[in-house]
Amino acid sequence: MVSYSATGISVEGDGGVSNIQELVRFETANQDLAFLNGRVAVAIGTGEGPKLELTVYLVSS
Repeated sequence: MVSYSATGISVEGDGGVSNIQELVRFETANQDLAFLNGRVAVAIGTGEGPKLELTVYLVSS
């Protein structure tokens, strides 16, 4: 299990599709995923109604 927090912006575009940009941080006690602790990622994507599509890029080591 991984906990994450994200902050960013969502700007509504054409046809009700929102453009999303977020800064993401992770926290976990799972040893297999411990490499995520303290790391930062950028998430870029779109949202339309209940559908959210994000691509997450890990940017710090």
